[in-house]
Amino acid sequence: MPLSDEKAEQGWIHSDQLPRIPPQELEGSEAEAFLEWLFSDLARRPRPLSLRKGVAVGRYLKLLAWEAPAGKMRGELAWLSDQVAKMVLDYAPYTAAAKDSVVEFLEEHADTYLATIKARLGLDRLIDYTRQAPAPSRAKPNRPPNLVTADTARVGKGNPHLADDLSERIYAGFYALKRAGISRASKRVAEHLNRAGRKVRTLDDRDDAWNEYSVRERIKEFGAKFRRQHGTAGKAAAQRVRDSLVDRWLGMFRVHHTPARHPQDQSK
Repeated sequence: MPLSDEKAEQGWIHSDQLPRIPPQELEGSEAEAFLEWLFSDLARRPRPLSLRKGVAVGRYLKLLAWEAPAGKMRGELAWLSDQVAKMVLDYAPYTAAAKDSVVEFLEEHADTYLATIKARLGLDRLIDYTRQAPAPSRAKPNRPPNLVTADTARVGKGNPHLADDLSERIYAGFYALKRAGISRASKRVAEHLNRAGRKVRTLDDRDDAWNEYSVRERIKEFGAKFRRQHGTAGKAAAQRVRDSLVDRWLGMFRVHHTPARHPQDQSK
């Protein structure tokens, strides 16, 4: 079933359109490492980006790099300046130029700022394509990622009230343990949340430690929202959606988690 334009723009998908990740099974020996990795970092909602401020910050860092002594610091500052510029270009809220303005800009600077590109690629060919091709269909301002961590950036409207993805991680961790037949799953999840320094916000606005009860309550709350979001109908469909989520988190764990090698293995 194809998505409507509105839903595609918002980044939502149907349950039968979840990425097809091969089924993943958590081994008992992996449980501690998986839970430690799962709660060591959270994907957080980024603050809005200012185009004007971002460009000015990137310029400052570039100037700082030019005046830094030759060496590692100069290279790292230059790299940071480039990353800030890319971040602003990708995610700051601004609208793309009209086609005529783009062609005019490229032609105006073809023999100066863009001379290297012109020599290497043949800028006239790129300008001709830009002039003849239909304007991009996505002309709306950039949309920043919904949640960001060092490894992932999720694009989509999502829930604007969620500051991070802790609830999803708790849900996935609990059901990964349950599927592996590991007992006292909620207790083990609570222990690792507390080890990672994650706090649960209580009704009286206090930060408190996690326990089995608070873990199970968060799982029930997230599970209800997750089922509504994906529009599942029936127990079997809900199970498939849950399994897809658990498989995705286990898959990411195996990609990013590399067990340390024992000293005796170093010579192998």
